[in-house]
Amino acid sequence: MAYAAQDSTGLIFGDTKADAFLEDLPDLVARLLIDETQSRIWGNLTVGYRQRKSELPRLRGRISHIETARRNSFARGQIVCRFEEISLDTNENKLVRTALRAVWPWVQEVELANRCRATEKHLESLGVGLLRQRGGLASIGRIPANPRDARMCALAILALQMDIPTQESGARALYSPELDDKWLRSLFENAVFGFYRYHLSGRGWSVQGGRKLNWHTESSSSGLHAILPSMKTDIELIDQSKRQKTVIDTKFTNILTSGRFGDDSLRSGYIYQLYAYLRSQEDDDLGLSGPTSGMLLHPAVGRSLYEETIIQGHRFRFATVDLLQDAQGIESQLLDLILE
Repeated sequence: MAYAAQDSTGLIFGDTKADAFLEDLPDLVARLLIDETQSRIWGNLTVGYRQRKSELPRLRGRISHIETARRNSFARGQIVCRFEEISLDTNENKLVRTALRAVWPWVQEVELANRCRATEKHLESLGVGLLRQRGGLASIGRIPANPRDARMCALAILALQMDIPTQESGARALYSPELDDKWLRSLFENAVFGFYRYHLSGRGWSVQGGRKLNWHTESSSSGLHAILPSMKTDIELIDQSKRQKTVIDTKFTNILTSGRFGDDSLRSGYIYQLYAYLRSQEDDDLGLSGPTSGMLLHPAVGRSLYEETIIQGHRFRFATVDLLQDAQGIESQLLDLILE
């Protein structure tokens, strides 16, 4: 029987089985970690403070009278001071540098390995050290104080552990979330968004997620805007070369439901929602080469469905991705839906 306990983060910590990592997983993790780290470097890494004691020609912080007298610093016009110094040598940054050094030997792509090594050296030049113990923050599951570091540190922990938990009991102590409906819906949406951002961003595509849309109202009563619900897209993909946009709305339900007469039917509410997304934003999409297309994307188990139609000039697609496929199969399905 597997041991399990819940901590303050809402994650279940227990004994589980971890699959051996896929052959190309180190390259994938390294690329994501490098991109996130470089983004944080250009956006300013989180700084910390460290205690320093030094002999100085002027006062800084507090005077260490005993040290000053012991060194006879006054005779040389110096005083020994204790002070705090801003530093990039934080535990979070050290975790990332340690992870980059650990994953580098596993990376197969030469150019990516060079980027990994260069990023690690960049952190070193900024004064970031290495964790003394390889597990470091990963071993205690510490959450960074600065939420901007959360993604970078999560990738660093994955690079150090290189373990993917499964649903089977095993001997490895790993974190896994409670599998409720809300969490699974969020996981599916974020997985699809992350997949397209990783695979399409370097191919001339713009990938956005969670953008708030406004209704283009012409005249309204004074209190309407306070109660008018807003719209928010899940994923927006723009092919920059063709100037074409696709809005993807992910749903974590069966794509078909029972119709009024007992036959299978698409869910009308989802179609109306996607229709509202596309039609309400037509003025904003005038710079594109054609009307924005929309896609309802659902998960499926052991089956697939793909249908499409044109409604008032907009292309509507209804598709599933079979989660019983292996990683390569799922990758192929998602890319085929966009790159066709």
